[in-house]
Amino acid sequence: MKLFVDDLRDFPESFSLYNCTRTYNGAIQLLDFFREIEVINLDYDLGTKETGLDILKYIYENKIPVKHIIIHSTDLQGVSLMEKYIKEHFKDVLYTYSGH
Repeated sequence: MKLFVDDLRDFPESFSLYNCTRTYNGAIQLLDFFREIEVINLDYDLGTKETGLDILKYIYENKIPVKHIIIHSTDLQGVSLMEKYIKEHFKDVLYTYSGH
């Protein structure tokens, strides 16, 4: 599965093969259903108390395989927190930052 999570940004037309959701809960439902991730493209701020970091924690804690993590957030503090978590918990996963 390819997953794009963002509460505000339009879903890019080029992401037609992605499952797209605007919420933490929507992301968790998709993760629980598919149980394996080819690519996850995350924003940090999701407009609620849950963040993209919480999604990463859920993936790790539930041992959901992931091949590639992309962060597209402009929240630099959030990006820093997510990058730190990725470096500590997803050492063998491809990681990309795209700030837009």
